[in-house]
Parts: sequence; structure tokens; C-alpha cells
Amino acid sequence: MENFYQAADRKEAITVIDNKYFDQILTNYNMPEIDGKGLIDYIRNRSSQPAVPVLMVTTEGDMSKLATVEQSGVFAICDKPFEPQSIKKMIEATMAV
Repeated sequence: MENFYQAADRKEAITVIDNKYFDQILTNYNMPEIDGKGLIDYIRNRSSQPAVPVLMVTTEGDMSKLATVEQSGVFAICDKPFEPQSIKKMIEATMAV
């Protein structure tokens, strides 16, 4: 059985991450209260599952911000808008790792 969880903001995302085990996490770069990099930093440095693959979708155009996100341990970044097939391939790639 497959389970999916959705969080409205950083606080809710951290609560869910701290209480559930995930095979992968899909997040947005631009979120209320914290950006995607902040969430990845939390996952990598303070959560109980620092190795979980994280995929990010974004409309962010600042390449220096995205480079920082890549260095913080995101598995893949997908620009919005995107085709569903693109995200499907990214998800499948994380499951193959």
C-alpha cells in the first residue's frame, strides 16, 4: 500500500517528517515560513531520516540559490511548470537508488 502525506507549511512538514518514515520527499522551493533549502537542511541535519531522497519543484530562477540547494543534498530539481511524465521519471529514479 502506498501512503502520501501533504503539509501546508514548514511546521507541519517537520512534524510529519519527525513522525513518519518516508521513501522519498517531494517539496517546493518556495513555501511559507521556510524555503525548500531550509527544509532540506532540517532533513539532512536534524531529522531521523537524513538519507531520504528529496525531490524539489520550483519556479525559482536564481541559479545561485538553486546551486546552494543542490549542494545541500537534493536528489533532483524540476522546474515548474512541468509535465507529469518528468516528475514520474524523477520519482522512479529515486526508487532505483
